[in-house]
Amino acid sequence: MKKYMSLLLFACLLACHSNNRKVAYDYNLVETDRHISFELDNETMYNFHYAWLFTGDDGRDYFSFLNYRSNQILFYDFNTQAFLFKIEMPREGPDGVFPIMGYYAGGFDRMYIATMSRAGSGLLQIDTTAHIVKKILYGITPEGYEVNDSFWPSSSQPHNTPVFIGNKLYITQRPYDSRTPGIVRPVSVAVDTANHTAEQFPFTFNDVLTAAHTEKSAGGKTNFSRAFDGRRFIYSFYGLEAIFAASIDHQTIEKREAKSRYIDQLTFEANIQDPEAGTRREAEIAAYGDLIYDPYREVYYRFAYPETTLDPSKSYFRKSVFGRKKFSVIILDKNLNIIGETLFPEAIFNSYVYFVHKDGLYISRDYQIGEDQTEDRLNYTCFELKKGGVPSHI
Repeated sequence: MKKYMSLLLFACLLACHSNNRKVAYDYNLVETDRHISFELDNETMYNFHYAWLFTGDDGRDYFSFLNYRSNQILFYDFNTQAFLFKIEMPREGPDGVFPIMGYYAGGFDRMYIATMSRAGSGLLQIDTTAHIVKKILYGITPEGYEVNDSFWPSSSQPHNTPVFIGNKLYITQRPYDSRTPGIVRPVSVAVDTANHTAEQFPFTFNDVLTAAHTEKSAGGKTNFSRAFDGRRFIYSFYGLEAIFAASIDHQTIEKREAKSRYIDQLTFEANIQDPEAGTRREAEIAAYGDLIYDPYREVYYRFAYPETTLDPSKSYFRKSVFGRKKFSVIILDKNLNIIGETLFPEAIFNSYVYFVHKDGLYISRDYQIGEDQTEDRLNYTCFELKKGGVPSHI
């Protein structure tokens, strides 16, 4: 009798686990028939970690991105997808910069680039005539921490946007710096753009990362993204299930669970030295990704990457820009409660290329490890946030 009771209990547990994985959330991301496509010229390299959507003073929406490994920045009309113009920053002279390591555009009067410079680390504000309007040097905090060129603004992997509040610029830092080993590094700092002084916050990498993250960091487990909703910063670490909500001054930190139902647990593996095998394995292991804020619907989207298997006969080296084969998007409300999670069909969308628009969440339809895709266009599909229904592809 005990044997049968044990088997019955085991079966019930399995059923509960299965039902828990398939429980219907209130919201889901639903694919629409809205598709947009931006044509690329022969000089433009497919790498869109530095692509931004913004609204101009004329009320029109514009799409802009950095041509990676070049000094070119391109601009398109979002509604028509027509190419408008490009600017090319000089490599020498008073406006000379090279290489451009990061780019952010919040408007034609709010464009910033980052570069490696011996003159001092900082952001450079530029205009559409390829001139440097202002240099924002990062400086040193009163504690002696030197804010350096570890901040490179990017739209994805990681989603890393500079935030301006008054005269202060809020930027993130990287977990480790070979030049300052052993120093407890702040996750974010604030730079006074008027006097170039810096302020470090009490939220540090030691508060969230463990030895497992630092010693076995395959899959970018020490990376993180940061979103700002107008009143707090939200951090998503790739190697943690939880997310962290920080007040603007980072004096208050709230830890919230944001676990994907498609990831049982995270495992930590050492990096593989062979480039081909290492690239493939890093695209297979489970991890979390960027977290972005949708101000139109007052929700957050957190990308998640369940464990998967890639075809070993294909080459994945230098193809990490095309995203992960398998991914989901966790939906959180303004109080950071999970209200939905959508699992996407495999090997179609590039989960590293996306933006939020009043229409919905646009995700690139360019998982170019497939057979029939080219690199001469950037293609997006719009997803709407809808209430009700169980996500397809479970």
